Amino acid sequence: MVGGPGTAWPAGATLIGLSGPRLRQVGIALVGIGLLLFFLSFVPIFLAFNSFMQNPFGSAGSMFGSFFLSFLIGALGIILLGVGGFALRLGLVRPVTSYVATEAAPAIQTAATAFGEGIREAGFGPPESEARSCV
Repeated sequence: MVGGPGTAWPAGATLIGLSGPRLRQVGIALVGIGLLLFFLSFVPIFLAFNSFMQNPFGSAGSMFGSFFLSFLIGALGIILLGVGGFALRLGLVRPVTSYVATEAAPAIQTAATAFGEGIREAGFGPPESEARSCV
């Protein structure tokens, strides 16, 4: 599914219509906002404890409301962390796979060749003269 001038998607677009660099930017922003919301979800709990310490016989409803607000903010932060992490992962697919293809392919080929020679020396597989004639 390669984009171009005559196709429905622009060149370099992914499945959801964003390019890799744009997905990385969106992913980093969502992960940052998610972390911020997650850590800010602790603030209402501390404020509720502070007001409880000042007036222990006051309304407990405000304290439970603070816990619920904290839960909602934390849940939203965790959801944004997941969505941002997934967008970041999608944005990094092409750079990581191209790096692995260029860097790991020669190492894999060398290891496979050495493994094949070792297996042949151990007596498994065809002799080396027959193996080269098949190629």
